[in-house]
Formats: sequence, C-alpha cells, structure tokens
Amino acid sequence: MPLTQRHKKYRSPGNTISVLLIEDDPKTRLLISFHLNDPSLDVEIANNEDQATEQAASGKIDMIFTGIKPPEMDGAGLVERIRSEGLTIPVIAIIETSDRDAIINCIDSGCDGYIIKPILKKELYRVLERSLQFDSEYVKLSSDRYGN
Repeated sequence: MPLTQRHKKYRSPGNTISVLLIEDDPKTRLLISFHLNDPSLDVEIANNEDQATEQAASGKIDMIFTGIKPPEMDGAGLVERIRSEGLTIPVIAIIETSDRDAIINCIDSGCDGYIIKPILKKELYRVLERSLQFDSEYVKLSSDRYGN
C-alpha cells in the first residue's frame, strides 16, 4: 500500500508527502534520499538557511529532516528560526551519536525527535509515520516492506 494511503490527509489521488532534507554529509544525504525514493514522497533539499526557511514557510512542506551541522547554517538555530515563525512542521534532527547532550540539544532547539546515524530505512519510515501521525492501524511496519 502506498505511504500516502496510510494517512488521512494524503488519501486523495495525486497527493504526496513533501519532505525537506537539510544535511551536510553527501553520503547521508544520498542515503536518505534513496531510502525516501517512494512515489508518494516528494523530497526537496535545501542548501542554506535562507532556502530552508523559505521552503519550510511555503506551506508545501510536511516534514523536515535536518542535520545538526547542515551546510552554511546552524541546525539548532534553523529549528529555532522555523519555530519563531510559528511553523509547526515536524522537525527531526539527524545526529551522529546517541550522546545525551546532543539529544537534549535537539529537543531544546525545538525538534520533534531525532534519528541517529547510520540511518536505517526501517527507522526512517517509523519516524516519518510517527511524526505525521499516521492512522494507528497502519503504523505497524513490516520489516519485509521497509527492510534495512
């Protein structure tokens, strides 16, 4: 079943979920883009803080994945800027460690959650579905469909 069919908001034909990806590491950016290669997802990439804020404020973005040290910007500062503009888009931090201070910093800056590198497809989809509050009967993922 397409990802969009599992969320009430996106069930109309042709609807997609727009994800904004802000990540400085090219390998991680490529891996996440590859994992999110789904016909029901539209992945956009921001290259700087102004572009990221503009895309987030456009009203077309449903969710944001951001590195803590994205290119030409401060990840925590970006999240604070997005929140100060009243945007409630789910923001998930991409962090390199399970260090408690890094996790606390993510949450304190206004992130809704975090995902730790290395990024597994199964975990990426769990975070995506949980953050967008998918219908409860569809939240349970099959490891066959989403594998690592």
